[in-house]
Amino acid sequence: MNTPFRRLVTGILLALAALSGCREGGDTVENTLEPIVDVEARLARYATVRLDADLSSLTSEQRRMVRLFIEAAEAMDRAFWKQAWGDRDALLERIRDPAAREYALLNYGPWDRLAGNEPFLSGVGPKPPGARFFPPDMTKDAFDRALAAAPDDLAEALRSHYTVVRRDEDGGLRAVPYHEEYAEEVRFAADRLRRAAALARDPGLRRYLELRARALVTDDYRPSDMA
Repeated sequence: MNTPFRRLVTGILLALAALSGCREGGDTVENTLEPIVDVEARLARYATVRLDADLSSLTSEQRRMVRLFIEAAEAMDRAFWKQAWGDRDALLERIRDPAAREYALLNYGPWDRLAGNEPFLSGVGPKPPGARFFPPDMTKDAFDRALAAAPDDLAEALRSHYTVVRRDEDGGLRAVPYHEEYAEEVRFAADRLRRAAALARDPGLRRYLELRARALVTDDYRPSDMA
């Protein structure tokens, strides 16, 4: 695999890995959301940077692979919105101010990441400490007590980096694997990686992509990490 293509693949797949393991926020708000800070001033702290690459040295198959990697990353971006907030489109529809909407897109929700996650929209409370990975009313002490009382296999699943914690019908805790919670997104991304693997001429890259696709739908990342 030539060096420029290796660098490009590495960058995109690192983005995929980063998005698949993040833990974030919650999505309970009032109907109309108005800015409660000067969002235009806060937007001015950011700079727009165009990410570009010279693809002239890539083969036609490699260019098709890049497109597939980008589509996989876009699916992970949709999953990250679910982790950070919930329903992205429903949130944006409630924001009428264009600058506030743009700021919500930058922050993946209504909390300012450069200001200690304080809310910048009306009707939005503090960012839940357990994000969308735990029941909204759960405290750390309550979670620790539940872990201490849980069977070993359940406690291990609840602590996993690849599960979200939900309540069952009786109010107890259950662990939902990422590949179930974000099934639509990870299946889409895995499909794109498998398609890219079919185009790869390098055997090592092909095997890695196949293993990474399998990891997305099983949450078992070690084989692909070691490939």
